[in-house]
Amino acid sequence: MAERWKSANGYPVGKWYKTQRKNKINGKLSAEHEKRLNEIDFVWDPPQISKKN
Repeated sequence: MAERWKSANGYPVGKWYKTQRKNKINGKLSAEHEKRLNEIDFVWDPPQISKKN
């Protein structure tokens, strides 16, 4: 997901995705938060997106 992508109401979704990935890499993401993101099939490795299509 490109960092510049926004939702229909203008929320910076791409930036949010990037922040979640960065927080996980830096150890700043709680286990509960990571679990919840995994439950919605959060894509941790952006190249996986092209593999799904």
